[in-house]
Amino acid sequence: MASSNPKENAPKYLYLVKKLQELVEELHTAGSDCFPTERELCERYDVSRVTVRKALDELEKAGYIYRIQGKGAFVCQKKIQQTLFHLSSFSEDMSARQMISGSKVLAVETISASSTIAEKLYIEEGSPVILLKRLRLANRVPMAIETCYLAYPVGCIIKKHIVDDVSLYGLLKDKCGIKLVRAEQSIGVGLLEPWEMSLFGKDAPPYALQMTRQTFDEKQQAIEYVESKYRGDQYSYHISIKTE
Repeated sequence: MASSNPKENAPKYLYLVKKLQELVEELHTAGSDCFPTERELCERYDVSRVTVRKALDELEKAGYIYRIQGKGAFVCQKKIQQTLFHLSSFSEDMSARQMISGSKVLAVETISASSTIAEKLYIEEGSPVILLKRLRLANRVPMAIETCYLAYPVGCIIKKHIVDDVSLYGLLKDKCGIKLVRAEQSIGVGLLEPWEMSLFGKDAPPYALQMTRQTFDEKQQAIEYVESKYRGDQYSYHISIKTE
C-alpha cells in the first residue's frame, strides 16, 4: 500500500521546498528578511545539507530568496508591480498601492549632452542639459535610483524648484505648463554598482531591473530621458497583451 505521508511519497528536497515557502511567508509577516543558515535548516527539518542546498536552489530560482556569498540567504520582499499600459509617475504608482512615495535629491547640475542623451532629447550633441539624480522611496524604503535628463529651458525651471519628496511630473505641470502624454520605455536586468548597493542597503541583492524612459508632451516633444535602476527583489512589471 502506498504511503499517505507526502514526505514519504515526494523527494525530500521537494517536501522541504514547500516547508521553506511557508517559512518565507512567516518571515514576511514578521517583517524579517534574514533566512536561516543551512546548518539551522538541517537541524530544524532533520535533513541533510545536500537536501537543503537543492531546496534553496529551487527557492532562489523561483524568486523567494536571494543569496550573497559570505553573508547567507535573504528573503525577497513582495514585489511592487507596475503596469505598462498607462503612463504614470513613481509617485502615482505608490499612491495607487496605498504606499507613501518619497525622493531624495542626490544631484542636480548642468552637463553637456552626450550623443545618447542628445538623440533621446532631440537636441545637438554637447548642448546643455539638466541632470537630476534621485533616490526614490516607498514607505521610506529605498526602491530605485533615477537619473533624469531634461532639456535646458525646462530643466532650468525644475532646477529652481526640485527638492526632496517633490513630484517632478507635478512640477512639469504646475511650473512649466507641460502635460506628458506618452513614453517609450524599455526594461532589462543588470548589476548594481557598489555605491548604488550602499544606497539600497547592505542586504540589497546585487541585481537590478534597469529601465529607460523617453517621455513626450502633447506636441510630441521629448521632455525627459530617464535611466533608472530598481531593486530586483522588490519591483516587477506587468504587461497586458491583447490579440487585437
